[in-house]
Amino acid sequence: MYDLLVKNGLVANEYHVLPLDVAVQEEKVVALASHGALDAIGAQHVIDAQGKYVLPGGIDPHVHYDLSVSAAMTAQSPVAGSRAGLYGGTTAILILEITTYQAWGQPEVQVWIRAQAP
Repeated sequence: MYDLLVKNGLVANEYHVLPLDVAVQEEKVVALASHGALDAIGAQHVIDAQGKYVLPGGIDPHVHYDLSVSAAMTAQSPVAGSRAGLYGGTTAILILEITTYQAWGQPEVQVWIRAQAP
């Protein structure tokens, strides 16, 4: 049995829109199948997405949080901005702060992330 089954939707990716059902187990997509093909396995929760698009989470490739350039840019914290993005389907962000034109590497990003933790 799956944790979640999204049935009868139109699954979209960067190449196609296909009529598929989506099975989720432990917060991961584990199966894509034609409508009805996963019904026999069942799920704890079922969402009927008839007539709706089913999309993967979006990536916002250009955000600025707590940037001291203007009041508007300083006003939004990473937590508030990320929460707002989730409501619109954004599940990942790329933070673009003003730097000295040096690319951020993994260590710098990890330091920034730890500094944002509540």
